[in-house]
Amino acid sequence: MLRRYLPAMAFAILAVPLLAQTATVPNLSGTWVLDAAKSKLPADVHIGSQKIAITCSGKAIRLHFTTDRSQSTVTYIPDGKDHSQLGLDGETHSKAQWKDSVLTVESSVNHLENEPTSGGPGQYSGRQMTSSPGYNNYQPMMAGASPTKQELWSLSPDGRVLTRVWVGSNRPGTNVFSDLIFVYDKQ
Repeated sequence: MLRRYLPAMAFAILAVPLLAQTATVPNLSGTWVLDAAKSKLPADVHIGSQKIAITCSGKAIRLHFTTDRSQSTVTYIPDGKDHSQLGLDGETHSKAQWKDSVLTVESSVNHLENEPTSGGPGQYSGRQMTSSPGYNNYQPMMAGASPTKQELWSLSPDGRVLTRVWVGSNRPGTNVFSDLIFVYDKQ
């Protein structure tokens, strides 16, 4: 009698871990607009408006940010491996992965060398001016690696609210971004 059920039991034992590994992850695709009233930002961060257009294609998640008048794009591949991409800040190294239904991204930036030019105050030859759009006190960054920061992206159960928690630092030697919480509404 037991022999008759043995193949089914073996299949169940082997299939359950495989099903757990292929759990569906949220689809973050869409256009998202910052809800500053629901967000938790430090007093020195002033973002007039921010929109994120997210596309998920294959294994890649592409985020195109429009913050006030500036734009930037970042692509994450949530495979748990280190990936690098060149951006305005310098070379960004990031490792993205899904932890349950939360996209977790750890990243650091290897800042480009910034040298003053003859263009006057605030004009630098590097492609980076400080941390992120919204800061009133832009200053040139020192060349070298920044501390690792962690971002946690999660979607509400109804799929209408995207929350981004920023943990870590974006300015060497400070803990400026330890409690940033961005809340976005789907458009």
